[in-house]
Amino acid sequence: MDIASDRGKTENADLPEADIPAVSAVGIMRAIHGLDISSFEEGFLHKTLERQGEAAGCKSQKEYLELLSKNGAEAAALFEALHVVYSEFFRDGVTFSLLEARIFPALSVSAERSGRKGLRIWCAGCAAGHEAWSVAMLLEELSVSRGRQVSYMIFGTDISEPALDLARAGLYSAVAVKKVKKLHLDKYFTSQGDSFLVSKSIRERVKFSKLDLLDRGLSCPAISVYGDFDLILCNNVLIYYNGGARRFILNKLESCLAPHGYLVTGEADRIIVDRFGGFREFSAPAAIFSSDNNGGVK
Repeated sequence: MDIASDRGKTENADLPEADIPAVSAVGIMRAIHGLDISSFEEGFLHKTLERQGEAAGCKSQKEYLELLSKNGAEAAALFEALHVVYSEFFRDGVTFSLLEARIFPALSVSAERSGRKGLRIWCAGCAAGHEAWSVAMLLEELSVSRGRQVSYMIFGTDISEPALDLARAGLYSAVAVKKVKKLHLDKYFTSQGDSFLVSKSIRERVKFSKLDLLDRGLSCPAISVYGDFDLILCNNVLIYYNGGARRFILNKLESCLAPHGYLVTGEADRIIVDRFGGFREFSAPAAIFSSDNNGGVK
């Protein structure tokens, strides 16, 4: 797992000198372990350091910093802890209802009229795949309602290899699928003891790959070949980064979005996107945005 990146080059990436433990941790990780954590939001970084220190049995931040400077395994654990990989199926009900009822039908019609081969969707920060599979189920249901297959391809990316391994496996516990409707569970999963495996019918339309959103060498998932996405989902990712990193990520997402496309974020990210500019809210109940040159779904 190549976890070194160009994060340190991100605009305004370094933390204020007032937070000595955090600043020290940034320096230790970069100089000793070749890992750059300077793009994370100050409060989140500080809390993660405290949590990791407690888990390691350290009695003070100074003691944890000493451990961090000497222990490569602890440095890797801290780096992994900073990349939150929590996810759920149909995590935000309002958002998925709008996607199902308005956005996907309209995008599908638009794609047919313009001669596009199919819908292109990017789940950025896909964690263990729940979101990507949720989107796939909705598009399969749209195909059923229309009586013909809606062509689509979903690209899920994350920086965490362990999370991507889970996504590719497509095997989830009964607790994990509790928000999946029984109709969808019966159609798109097969029972594997106490777990549920995503069916082949949708597995073929979802591709997972590793991508650091702060990587300056890639503007979109390499496996997707090019951007031009009809929909990009980037839920509860921006909140963990500082201002410079947030701008970098949003610029990247905006450049990969088709002129008619939509961006979906988490509710906690809404104000960040509003302040960024370049997007306008599609529907107040959900954090769904269109680019400024998008006429919007009517």
